[in-house]
Amino acid sequence: MNTATIFGHLKTLYKTIGTRPVGSLPNRQAMEYIGKYLECLGYPVKYQLFSCNDWNVNQVSCRVSGQEFTLVVNPFSPSCALHAPVLPLQTIDDLRGANMTDKIAVLYGDLAGESLMPKKFPFFQSESHREIIGLFEEKKPGAIIFIAETDFPVPLIIDGDFSIPSGTMSGKDRTLLLKHPGEIMELSIKTESYPARAANVICKTPGEGKKILLCAHFDTKYYTPGALDNSSGVAALMVLADRLRRSAPKIPIEFVFFNGEECYNIPGEMAWLSSEEVSPETILFAVNIDGIGLKGHLSSIAYFSCPAEMESVLEETRSRYPGLVKADPWPQGDHMMFALKKIPTIACTTSAGFEEVERIIHTPSDTMDNLDIGRIMVTIDAIEALIRKISDMYVHC
Repeated sequence: MNTATIFGHLKTLYKTIGTRPVGSLPNRQAMEYIGKYLECLGYPVKYQLFSCNDWNVNQVSCRVSGQEFTLVVNPFSPSCALHAPVLPLQTIDDLRGANMTDKIAVLYGDLAGESLMPKKFPFFQSESHREIIGLFEEKKPGAIIFIAETDFPVPLIIDGDFSIPSGTMSGKDRTLLLKHPGEIMELSIKTESYPARAANVICKTPGEGKKILLCAHFDTKYYTPGALDNSSGVAALMVLADRLRRSAPKIPIEFVFFNGEECYNIPGEMAWLSSEEVSPETILFAVNIDGIGLKGHLSSIAYFSCPAEMESVLEETRSRYPGLVKADPWPQGDHMMFALKKIPTIACTTSAGFEEVERIIHTPSDTMDNLDIGRIMVTIDAIEALIRKISDMYVHC
């Protein structure tokens, strides 16, 4: 497969289309691009429509004592116009004891160390995050501002079910802002949210019986072009759709381009789950590709719900591809839909450490400059070999 094909997919998704949160116009453009490519390959393509919300920020202003601060509005935040005192909070104990009524809570340190899980996320929850969200809703601050540890203020709460206005500031503003406890902040946020429609893109090779399912999500978070997360995975899946059409395995292969993995209520995944029978009786094996090809790092594979015999055979095949290394299971991703149903599943991503990945994904820095097309190619080759091995092992199941 010519590397120019992968480069073309990456350039279209990351640069021509760019930031593509579910429900947005660029998101629909990505959906159409993927679908038309699959149709050109000869697949009958299904567009699985679902309802969602599109959200935009129109204006933001944040000022204390004449000093203007740069604030990134957290996606799905409602609007506000406030003149209220600043209340800095660093720890969960600070939060528990605070009177936040009619104040603007400024969170830093322990309280701004990681993104908060959406309050109604269907797959898993964090008890500590649930407590923090509950305290906010109980104590009712006028708004919440997180001071991130990073230079770019990655939004730390993205939740359309959370009704308190919020935003995130860069860590470089921390010292200056915290000099003003109790002083009045002038905060203006103007956003809009309205109903929209989006779709998953699905196609399948011919055949009946149990299937092998390959998936990647094509939406992004707000404020990021999403090259690593997840243009690389989508490009790989598009190439695999071509390869496995040309020489189809003996077991039918379904390709699902999910739309909504980065959204607080994963609407595309929930639409797919509600319409499919998801069980080991219908899906023999599942593969999720999310975040492969980071420069300077091998790709990784993690196993979920795989019987010992299957994992042993897969490991023997994987060992022939030194560009793909075994990693510990990780819970954040679409593969959990299958793993929780006891469907044998693998997830492919980068072997880079958490801190390095966090420095790139969900930020404007998630660009093609960080990708190594050669590593993406090696990962595609390895995934194809694993799929064909599984097909040969279980063709009569």
